[in-house]
Amino acid sequence: MKKTLTIVSIMIMLPTLLWAGEGPTLRKSNFHLGAELQTKYIWRGIEMIPENSSPVLFPTIGFEAGGLNISASGGYALLGNFAELDLSLSYTLGWVTLGLNDYFTPSVDSPDDSYFHYGRGTGHGIEGFVTIEPQKVPVYFSFATLFAGDDWQPAGKRAYSTYAELGGHYDFLDNNSLSLAVGATFNPSCYNDFL
Repeated sequence: MKKTLTIVSIMIMLPTLLWAGEGPTLRKSNFHLGAELQTKYIWRGIEMIPENSSPVLFPTIGFEAGGLNISASGGYALLGNFAELDLSLSYTLGWVTLGLNDYFTPSVDSPDDSYFHYGRGTGHGIEGFVTIEPQKVPVYFSFATLFAGDDWQPAGKRAYSTYAELGGHYDFLDNNSLSLAVGATFNPSCYNDFL
C-alpha cells in the first residue's frame, strides 16, 4: 500500500517538479475538444426526442487552420434512446462561411442504419449552408438547405428542407456572451412536418 501511495504521489508531483522555476509554456492548438450536456435536445426549434426525453451529451472534436474548420460531434441520450453523429466541413473567408454538414441519426430498428448507406431511407441528412457575419457588427445570418439523404416529402419528392436564422450576441465581462436568435423555414419540410 505504501509503495502504491508513493508512486501515485510522485506521478502527481512530477509535472510540478519538471516545471519548477520556469513555469509551463502553453501554445494554441489547432485541435479542440469539447463536451456539452443539455437537459433536452432542441435543434432549430424541434425537440428531437419528445417521447422519453432525457439529458443528452454532446462530445466534439475539431480541427481549425486558417479559415478551414473540420469537426465531428455526437449526441447521446443518457437513457440510451437516441444517438447522432454529425460531421462538418466549412471554410470562412472574411465575413462569409460556406460549409457542409452530415447529420446521421440512425433509428433503433432499421436495416438501413449502416453508416455507409446513403440511399433512400438512410439516417443521413446532408446540408449545405452559408453564414454571413460582419466583423464589426455582432449579428449573423445563416441559410441552410438539406439536399441529400433522408429528406423526402410524403409524396416521394425531395423536400429540400430549408432553414434560415438571424441572430446576434452581446459580449461582456471577458469571456461571457448573451445570444439571441430567430429562425424560420420557408417550405413544407422536416422542420414543420411537411405542412
